[in-house]
Amino acid sequence: MRVPDFFNKLVHPDIAPFGTQTTYELLTSLYGLKQAAYKYYERVSDVVLKYTDPNGYKYRRSEADPCVFTKGQLEHGTTTYIAFSMHIDDKFIASIISFIYFYFVIFFVLTALLSLTGLDFITAISGAATSISNVGPGLGPIIGPNGDFSSLRDMSKWILTVGMILGRLELFAILVLFLPSFWRS
Repeated sequence: MRVPDFFNKLVHPDIAPFGTQTTYELLTSLYGLKQAAYKYYERVSDVVLKYTDPNGYKYRRSEADPCVFTKGQLEHGTTTYIAFSMHIDDKFIASIISFIYFYFVIFFVLTALLSLTGLDFITAISGAATSISNVGPGLGPIIGPNGDFSSLRDMSKWILTVGMILGRLELFAILVLFLPSFWRS
């Protein structure tokens, strides 16, 4: 935790009524696990709700917003009141939504391209799912459990190879290369 950079200057009393050293920014990463945000919230809230300070005050969860925790009484002239919130950043949520969107777009593009090479619908859709998810055999008579990819046309193999590269390297690692904002300072 640290005091946010902009609190080093004169701060309006509505933002920090008890001084600039009373508001902290939590430096942590929520990325990496699918359930990281929930596990992080669960762990921190368990620790916070069990904590009792030397004066006997305990944190309590707000009824209006379960991500807000308060401790003490809010009275004029006292410094015993603490409130903090644990909200997930909008950029984090947007990145998850865009990942799911790009996953399905690439999945359907791969399926369409495989269908254009002459594969039947079941083989095309399971081939796309198999390549982008890196999950083994597909469905259908050609690439199913009793088949293999050797009988596919070369163009189909190239499409599946691109799908495997996108799936193995994670979609954003590849897609970020094509975003102009990545190349700007």
